[in-house]
Amino acid sequence: MYNNAKHNAFTPFFADGLKYKPRNYGDYIDNIILYYSKIKQLKDVKGYFLANEVPLFHLLSFPYLMYLKLYIWNKTNWQIEGISNNFDYNQFANDFNLKKSISLLKELYFSFPDIEVWNPNMLDNTISQFEYLTDIGIINSPDDTFNIKKEFKNLVDYLEELTLIGSKPTNSKQESKECNVYVTDLNIGSEVILVRSENLDLLFQQIDVPNYMRTTDPRMIDNQFRFFENIRKISTHITMTGEKERFKFFKKLRERINAIS
Repeated sequence: MYNNAKHNAFTPFFADGLKYKPRNYGDYIDNIILYYSKIKQLKDVKGYFLANEVPLFHLLSFPYLMYLKLYIWNKTNWQIEGISNNFDYNQFANDFNLKKSISLLKELYFSFPDIEVWNPNMLDNTISQFEYLTDIGIINSPDDTFNIKKEFKNLVDYLEELTLIGSKPTNSKQESKECNVYVTDLNIGSEVILVRSENLDLLFQQIDVPNYMRTTDPRMIDNQFRFFENIRKISTHITMTGEKERFKFFKKLRERINAIS
C-alpha cells in the first residue's frame, strides 16, 4: 500500500528468530556467540547499549538469574519441545555445554570497550517475572528462592563495581576493557545494541523478547547512533563520577530488591 509513499525507505533486516527457534537454551547463546566471535575480529570495536532491562551480558555471571531469564523466555516465546515446564535449576547446572557457551560469551563481551545507558527500572521486569513465578507456585523451592534473591543483590553489587572502576572484569588475556555507564530516568521503550568498528557496523534492535533484528544498513545505523547520542547527552555519567546520582541510582535498585515478597 505504501510503496509509492513520499517518505518511504526500504531497510534490509535479518531476524534469526523468525527463521528458527532454538532447540535448547544453548542454541540461543551459541547464536549470539556466532556474531560476537566475528565482532571480536574487527578493528577498533566499540559497543553501545541502550538498555530497557539489565543487558544479558551482565547476567552471565549469575547462574540462577540466567536460568530464570532462559526459563521465562522459553515459557513466553520459544516453547522448546522436550524442556520441562517445571522450574528446575538442575537443567542449567548439569548442562555442561550451556555453561561452556555462557563462559565463552562472557569472554567475548569482556574483549571490547562499550558505552551503556541504564535506567533505574531496568530490574523491574525480571523481579516481576520472579514474583509471578513464585506466586503461582512454579518456583516453589526455598533454595531457589533464596539463591535468586541473593543473586539479585550480588548483581547490583557487580553493576555498582563496574561504575566505580570504569572497566569490565579482565578477560583471558588479562585485558580490562573500558565500560562507561550513563543513567536516565526516561522510559525509552527501545533496546538497542550497536557495534561500530573500522571494518563494519552492526545494529541489533530487539523485537519479540529476547530476539533481535540485525542490519548493517548505514542509514539505519547512523540514525540509531544519533538516537543513542541524544539519549546519552541528556543522561548522567556515573562512571567514576556523578557520585550523587550514582548513589541515588543504586539506592533505588536496592530498595526494589529489598521489597521482593
